[in-house]
Amino acid sequence: MHSYFKNELLEGVVISGGEPLLHGDCIDLVRLIKSYGFKVKLDTNGSFPDRLEQVLADGIDYIAMDVKAPLELYPAIVGRAIGSNDLQRSMTMVRASRIAYEFRVTLVDQLFQPNIVHGMGNLLKGASNVVLQPCSNAAFLTCGIEKIREFRDTLAGFVQSCRIRET
Repeated sequence: MHSYFKNELLEGVVISGGEPLLHGDCIDLVRLIKSYGFKVKLDTNGSFPDRLEQVLADGIDYIAMDVKAPLELYPAIVGRAIGSNDLQRSMTMVRASRIAYEFRVTLVDQLFQPNIVHGMGNLLKGASNVVLQPCSNAAFLTCGIEKIREFRDTLAGFVQSCRIRET
């Protein structure tokens, strides 16, 4: 290991973006970081399941996957067509892996409707770790903590663990 990597303060690296798996060389970056003995956390939106499958196989240490909405609402929410099969495949792989993970849901007031909450519950069904967080983008109305707690309480019937990450 190079001496400049010997640092008792650094245990791991978070690879985030945009979408880091958009770049094919992200897989090589994960391998390089792991070769130096560091842990790797990947933040992803799940739109590149083949690349995600590879980093899962390479022994990544933690996955945080953003889940935006029920599948039928994804194009309207993200502003472009996204393959629901890709998202479902990614979610299935993450759930089936033996790697620690979280499905992360950023809540905005505009999405807080009963049909959407139940649609999210169905999409996340069986997940071991779901994290709800308020949106910090000024262009959207952030849900108040009471609404976020309501969302958590509803999702609790679908998933093993659902918690709120307060900023």
